[in-house]
Amino acid sequence: MKPLLHCFKDCWHETGRKMMNGAIRHSTILHLANAKGIDLKGAKTVEQVKQVVCTHQPSNLSKVLAAFNIFVPCIVGDKQALERIAYELCEDQAHNSVVYFEVRYSPHLLSNVTEHTNWTADQLNPVEVVEAVNVGLARGQKDFQVKCNSILCCIQGYPQYNKEVLDWVDFTADI
Repeated sequence: MKPLLHCFKDCWHETGRKMMNGAIRHSTILHLANAKGIDLKGAKTVEQVKQVVCTHQPSNLSKVLAAFNIFVPCIVGDKQALERIAYELCEDQAHNSVVYFEVRYSPHLLSNVTEHTNWTADQLNPVEVVEAVNVGLARGQKDFQVKCNSILCCIQGYPQYNKEVLDWVDFTADI
C-alpha cells in the first residue's frame, strides 16, 4: 500500500479518482481567497499557497486534512467556484492525458446550510452543490473530451448526511 503523502493538485500525481476539494488549482485557491478577502496564512503568491496547503513530507491524514480548513472557506456555498473547480479538473485531467476519471466529494461538506458550517456568504444546499459540480463537469467533459463520474461520499459521524446521500442514490437509480 502506498503511503498517503498528500492529495492536492500539482503535489499528488495519481490519476483515476480525485477528491474534488483536494484537486483545486493553487491559482484558483489564491484567486478565490483574494476575491473574498480570505487569509491563506499569509500566502500571497501561488508558490506560497503551495507551501501552505501541501504536505511536503509523509505524514498522517489529520495533518493532510488540516490544510482543508485553510482553503475550503473559499469554495463552500459558492456555486460559481464549485462549477469552476469541476470544469478546471476536467481540463487538468485532459492535459494529463486522462480520458476517464471519477471525482469524489461530500455535498454536505461543500454546502453552507448544514449545521457544521459557519460560512454564510451565499446559501447553497447539498443538492445545489451537486448541481453546480455537475454543470462544471458537463461543460468540462464537452470542452476537453474526457469522461467523468461523481462519487458522493458518506462521512463517518454524520448519519443524517449519509441517509440523505443514500436516498439520492435510490432516487437516481430509478431515473
